[in-house]
Amino acid sequence: KKIKFKKIINLSSSSLYPNINGKFNEKSKISFSKNNDHDYAAAKYYTEKILNTNFSKKKILHLRIGQIFGNLKDSTIISEMKRNLIKKNSIEILGNGKREISIIHIKKLVEYINFCMTKNLYGIYNISDYTISIIKISEILKKKYGRKKTNVKFKFKKISNFKFDLVASKFFKKSKIKKPELKDLLNEI
Repeated sequence: KKIKFKKIINLSSSSLYPNINGKFNEKSKISFSKNNDHDYAAAKYYTEKILNTNFSKKKILHLRIGQIFGNLKDSTIISEMKRNLIKKNSIEILGNGKREISIIHIKKLVEYINFCMTKNLYGIYNISDYTISIIKISEILKKKYGRKKTNVKFKFKKISNFKFDLVASKFFKKSKIKKPELKDLLNEI
């Protein structure tokens, strides 16, 4: 409050929404208590609440971000699959691979944040480039990094194969940023 800032950009998370089948937009119900990462989601939720309570809503931008990939040290599904493929020529998939996740490459996220810093954009926005199945990701990785006899293993544990779709159309419409082509995003994997 002392520095009289113009805007806070809060990097929140799609983890605020439940890990169930569905399409989730900014008006969807927040429900993270049963998610595997509920502690992380709770921290993101309370950060949003604290900011909204203490500052004008015209100064706060909450970006609820899908799964970020592209950092060599991250532990996302995509990066773990890629590392195992490169090291062991093997991909391990929990469940049957029909699970769908909403993803964004770190380079695109940085681009979007830079854009948001200079624009009159406030409120809550979901940020994700595509929703894609785990099996599709494995096929792309296998084609790009696999060798002869690449092994894809399915481990059928009690894993939900839900289709979680983080709807980011509000962000793309309001910002007038062109959503990247899927092929361009996948080239970054």
